[in-house]
Amino acid sequence: MNIKLMKTTFIVGILLVSLLALAVPMVSAEANGTTMANYSNSTIYSQAVDSDEAVGGDISNIDLSTNSQTFKWQGYYGNVSGNIHLENAAGQNLYTWAYQDNDTTQSLVIAVASNSVPSWNSINDTTFDNLTTMNQLWNLSNDTGTNTSDSAQNTFAADSVTMPEFNGNMSGNLVMGTGSRLQGGGEEAFKEAVLTDKIVVDSKDDFLFVGIGNANAISFTGAPADFELIVPVGVTNNRTETYYFYLELK
Repeated sequence: MNIKLMKTTFIVGILLVSLLALAVPMVSAEANGTTMANYSNSTIYSQAVDSDEAVGGDISNIDLSTNSQTFKWQGYYGNVSGNIHLENAAGQNLYTWAYQDNDTTQSLVIAVASNSVPSWNSINDTTFDNLTTMNQLWNLSNDTGTNTSDSAQNTFAADSVTMPEFNGNMSGNLVMGTGSRLQGGGEEAFKEAVLTDKIVVDSKDDFLFVGIGNANAISFTGAPADFELIVPVGVTNNRTETYYFYLELK
């Protein structure tokens, strides 16, 4: 069986930042549309585990083991950069602050399956019921998810991530996320949170998948990176989903 390379279409959302003086502690800048560079794609291909010469009349006991590639999730990792500006609606900049890329600065990489800008001021934690809805929307599981290995419930766990301040919301809250299960050079290297911009979730664009930055940590590849992130794709729509990316620098 040949496993074809999964591709995800990228379109970058754009936000215009108004000239406002924000009196929100610790939040340096609102999440903004981001550009992409150094993009590359990679996946594993199917191969036989082992072989045996079958002989007529023989009965053989064999125990098999493999790591099976999921078709339901897309992974991202990389670095973040930029500056913090004070701009008006025309994009004219009054002042620039250099982004402090260090291990105490938790930037947020946000992926949303919609070209509509999320409601940043109405961000909520994701509930267990929301994960059931996620299974249904992306066709990740045909039951509640507990019996499917790579369902939403078996990917994100309750109370697994302490959320950094997010546009003035969610600071210090324990939210559903990956915990420390994203693979990296250290147990606590990378974490992801799942948020929503509605209380009652009924569509894909209600979900926000948030990679919590950890500057220059060691990624699953063994090389430094600032974030790791996974998003659902599902097995319908030719296994593709368009995600729009935002970046909040602190």
